Amino acid sequence: CAAQPPTDLCDKPLKPLSRQELNRREALSLYGVAAQHEQRSRLPEALRTYEKALRLDGDSPAILRALVPLYLALDRQEEALNACKRIVALDPEDFETWLTYGRQLKAVDRDGDARTAFVRASACKELPEHPEAHLNVFYELGVLHQKARAYRDAEDAFRQVIVILERPSATLEQGGMSREELSTQVADTYERIGRICIDAKEV
Repeated sequence: CAAQPPTDLCDKPLKPLSRQELNRREALSLYGVAAQHEQRSRLPEALRTYEKALRLDGDSPAILRALVPLYLALDRQEEALNACKRIVALDPEDFETWLTYGRQLKAVDRDGDARTAFVRASACKELPEHPEAHLNVFYELGVLHQKARAYRDAEDAFRQVIVILERPSATLEQGGMSREELSTQVADTYERIGRICIDAKEV
């Protein structure tokens, strides 16, 4: 060794990477290639490359998250559901995936499972920091509770919707909702709560 580097560098060979580490490196490289395909609207190529990356690193939430919108865009709903299920198993605090998962379950008439997904989303610690997602989770939850005739739960969910709407953040306003539209939605939600209370009394 030149210039007398530390003895341990001279005497000990570098530890070779494990097969798992090599796979993860290759998966990361493929992820980058897939992202480029996606940016160029080459969706089938992007999908195949993400799936190849996933075979190398099957516990990567990032790869699974990238796959979900592609599965949905290519009308592969069952694969999208399975990917969402794997993501939330790996990261239970991922409220965005819980929301997507719930909506897809609702779309295939699995309302009970969808309600469970929205309940899990509503419990995620960071959800209140994202007003649009916060609003969507409780609205979806309220709709499904009402459909299931769980009137008390439905009322609670829609009252939470009102709380969110009455404290509009810049995020909601930038999302295309004016203050007038927010006020209208608050009024509509109060009306919906009124109908829920009437239905509850008739049960």
